[in-house]
Amino acid sequence: MAFLVILKRVEIWVLVILVTALVVVALRPEPEPGFSQDLASNSPPSVNVDTAPVTEEKGEAITVRDISVADTEGGQIVSLTLVGRSPGDDDLILDESNLSAMTLAGEPVNRFFEPFREPARLSASGDSSASLRWWMESDSEALLLDVGGEKIRVELP
Repeated sequence: MAFLVILKRVEIWVLVILVTALVVVALRPEPEPGFSQDLASNSPPSVNVDTAPVTEEKGEAITVRDISVADTEGGQIVSLTLVGRSPGDDDLILDESNLSAMTLAGEPVNRFFEPFREPARLSASGDSSASLRWWMESDSEALLLDVGGEKIRVELP
Protein backbone atom coordinates (compact mmCIF):
# COMPACT_ATOMS: atom_id res chain seq x y z
CA MET A 1 0.00 0.00 0.00
CA ALA A 2 2.99 2.30 0.24
CA PHE A 3 2.84 2.56 -3.57
CA LEU A 4 -0.56 4.30 -3.47
CA VAL A 5 0.95 7.24 -1.58
CA ILE A 6 2.80 8.31 -4.75
CA LEU A 7 -0.54 8.66 -6.59
CA LYS A 8 -1.51 11.51 -4.24
CA ARG A 9 1.13 13.79 -5.75
CA VAL A 10 -0.09 16.22 -8.43
CA GLU A 11 3.11 16.22 -10.47
CA ILE A 12 2.82 12.46 -10.99
CA TRP A 13 -0.66 12.91 -12.52
CA VAL A 14 0.57 15.75 -14.74
CA LEU A 15 3.45 13.55 -15.93
CA VAL A 16 1.09 10.64 -16.67
CA ILE A 17 -1.23 12.92 -18.68
CA LEU A 18 1.67 14.38 -20.69
CA VAL A 19 3.14 10.98 -21.49
CA THR A 20 -0.28 9.64 -22.51
CA ALA A 21 -0.87 12.64 -24.80
CA LEU A 22 2.55 12.20 -26.44
CA VAL A 23 1.90 8.50 -27.04
CA VAL A 24 -1.50 9.26 -28.61
CA VAL A 25 -0.01 11.91 -30.91
CA ALA A 26 2.89 9.65 -31.92
CA LEU A 27 0.69 6.65 -32.72
CA ARG A 28 -2.14 8.31 -34.61
CA PRO A 29 -2.22 7.56 -38.35
CA GLU A 30 -1.03 10.17 -40.83
CA PRO A 31 -3.66 11.79 -43.10
CA GLU A 32 -3.93 10.57 -46.67
CA PRO A 33 -1.99 12.57 -49.32
CA GLY A 34 -5.13 14.12 -50.85
CA PHE A 35 -6.54 15.17 -47.47
CA SER A 36 -7.15 18.89 -47.02
CA GLN A 37 -8.61 21.14 -44.36
CA ASP A 38 -11.69 21.79 -46.55
CA LEU A 39 -12.47 18.08 -46.43
CA ALA A 40 -11.79 17.87 -42.70
CA SER A 41 -14.56 20.31 -41.90
CA ASN A 42 -18.07 19.52 -43.07
CA SER A 43 -18.21 22.63 -45.22
CA PRO A 44 -18.38 22.23 -48.99
CA PRO A 45 -15.09 22.57 -50.88
CA SER A 46 -14.27 26.04 -52.15
CA VAL A 47 -13.17 24.86 -55.61
CA ASN A 48 -15.77 24.12 -58.27
CA VAL A 49 -15.03 21.00 -60.26
CA ASP A 50 -16.59 20.55 -63.69
CA THR A 51 -17.61 17.08 -64.74
CA ALA A 52 -16.56 17.66 -68.36
CA PRO A 53 -13.30 15.97 -69.31
CA VAL A 54 -10.29 18.25 -69.40
CA THR A 55 -8.18 18.03 -72.52
CA GLU A 56 -4.60 18.98 -71.86
CA GLU A 57 -1.84 18.87 -74.39
CA LYS A 58 1.32 17.27 -72.99
CA GLY A 59 3.69 19.05 -75.36
CA GLU A 60 3.01 22.64 -74.32
CA ALA A 61 5.91 24.98 -74.85
CA ILE A 62 8.30 25.98 -72.12
CA THR A 63 8.64 29.74 -71.83
CA VAL A 64 11.37 31.89 -70.30
CA ARG A 65 10.58 34.72 -67.90
CA ASP A 66 12.41 37.06 -65.55
CA ILE A 67 15.73 37.33 -67.36
CA SER A 68 18.47 39.28 -65.62
CA VAL A 69 22.19 39.67 -66.28
CA ALA A 70 24.62 40.68 -63.54
CA ASP A 71 28.12 41.78 -64.53
CA THR A 72 30.85 40.37 -62.29
CA GLU A 73 34.60 40.26 -62.36
CA GLY A 74 35.53 37.95 -65.22
CA GLY A 75 32.09 37.35 -66.67
CA GLN A 76 28.33 37.58 -66.28
CA ILE A 77 25.71 35.72 -64.26
CA VAL A 78 22.50 35.13 -66.22
CA SER A 79 19.43 34.36 -64.09
CA LEU A 80 16.20 33.20 -65.70
CA THR A 81 13.00 31.36 -64.87
CA LEU A 82 11.56 28.57 -67.00
CA VAL A 83 7.78 28.19 -66.88
CA GLY A 84 5.89 25.27 -68.36
CA ARG A 85 5.56 21.54 -68.03
CA SER A 86 7.75 18.58 -68.81
CA PRO A 87 7.48 17.50 -72.46
CA GLY A 88 7.40 13.82 -71.40
CA ASP A 89 5.21 11.79 -69.07
CA ASP A 90 7.61 12.11 -66.11
CA ASP A 91 8.93 15.14 -64.26
CA LEU A 92 11.92 16.67 -66.05
CA ILE A 93 14.90 17.11 -63.72
CA LEU A 94 16.95 20.00 -65.05
CA ASP A 95 20.49 18.68 -64.69
CA GLU A 96 23.39 18.27 -67.12
CA SER A 97 21.70 15.40 -68.94
CA ASN A 98 18.50 17.35 -69.79
CA LEU A 99 19.64 20.96 -69.91
CA SER A 100 22.38 22.78 -71.79
CA ALA A 101 23.08 26.27 -73.12
CA MET A 102 25.23 27.83 -75.81
CA THR A 103 25.99 31.36 -76.95
CA LEU A 104 25.17 32.49 -80.48
CA ALA A 105 28.83 31.90 -81.36
CA GLY A 106 28.45 28.23 -80.37
CA GLU A 107 30.41 28.40 -77.12
CA PRO A 108 28.99 26.25 -74.30
CA VAL A 109 27.70 28.10 -71.24
CA ASN A 110 28.17 26.51 -67.84
CA ARG A 111 25.66 26.47 -65.00
CA PHE A 112 26.46 28.79 -62.12
CA PHE A 113 27.91 26.66 -59.32
CA GLU A 114 25.49 26.36 -56.38
CA PRO A 115 26.72 23.44 -54.25
CA PHE A 116 23.81 23.05 -51.83
CA ARG A 117 20.94 23.53 -54.24
CA GLU A 118 18.96 20.57 -55.54
CA PRO A 119 18.43 20.39 -59.32
CA ALA A 120 15.32 22.23 -60.48
CA ARG A 121 12.49 20.26 -62.07
CA LEU A 122 9.52 20.82 -64.31
CA SER A 123 6.39 18.90 -63.40
CA ALA A 124 4.64 16.66 -65.92
CA SER A 125 1.24 17.03 -64.27
CA GLY A 126 0.91 20.81 -64.57
CA ASP A 127 2.68 24.09 -65.14
CA SER A 128 5.63 24.70 -62.86
CA SER A 129 8.58 27.07 -62.74
CA ALA A 130 12.30 26.56 -62.30
CA SER A 131 14.93 29.20 -61.57
CA LEU A 132 18.29 28.74 -63.30
CA ARG A 133 21.59 30.59 -63.20
CA TRP A 134 24.30 30.49 -65.85
CA TRP A 135 27.92 31.71 -65.90
CA MET A 136 29.08 33.38 -69.13
CA GLU A 137 32.68 34.42 -69.64
CA SER A 138 31.98 36.52 -72.73
CA ASP A 139 29.17 38.83 -73.78
CA SER A 140 26.42 37.48 -76.00
CA GLU A 141 23.15 38.84 -77.35
CA ALA A 142 21.26 35.62 -76.67
CA LEU A 143 21.47 32.12 -75.22
CA LEU A 144 20.33 28.97 -76.97
CA LEU A 145 18.82 26.60 -74.38
CA ASP A 146 18.17 22.91 -74.93
CA VAL A 147 15.58 21.84 -72.34
CA GLY A 148 14.69 18.16 -72.62
CA GLY A 149 15.11 18.25 -76.39
CA GLU A 150 13.18 21.50 -76.85
CA LYS A 151 15.26 24.39 -78.24
CA ILE A 152 14.63 27.87 -76.80
CA ARG A 153 16.27 31.15 -77.81
CA VAL A 154 16.67 33.58 -74.89
CA GLU A 155 17.35 37.21 -75.76
CA LEU A 156 19.51 38.81 -73.07
CA PRO A 157 18.79 42.37 -71.86
